[in-house]
Amino acid sequence: NVHLILVVHPRKEAEDKLDIDSIYVGAKVTQEADLVMILQSDGTNKYMDVKKNRFDGTLGYSPLFFDRQTLRYMEKPIVGASSEKRISNNANPMSSRSAASSQSSTISKNKHTNVDDHWGQFS
Repeated sequence: NVHLILVVHPRKEAEDKLDIDSIYVGAKVTQEADLVMILQSDGTNKYMDVKKNRFDGTLGYSPLFFDRQTLRYMEKPIVGASSEKRISNNANPMSSRSAASSQSSTISKNKHTNVDDHWGQFS
């Protein structure tokens, strides 16, 4: 019982949203994988997007922020939304942000003063 993590870079595509087909090394990697997670950014927000899950089938996304104090990515809370509402098969993190998401962004920036635009360094 070993959990193996393989980091794969996506192909360069014109589309903003990445999916399983964006994996550079081809379909074999994603076919064999039990879990496929994509970390992506829409320019302002960062997301962990679960695209494949053989364990319980749960798919969806979760907004993230980088905490400079702990050097970790953490889930960004969404005001008024439970995790069941946030993670769904129809979740689309790259669509235009809802009012709740915009409020969450403002609250998170105020609450977490140590948040750094970590991914912005690499673009």
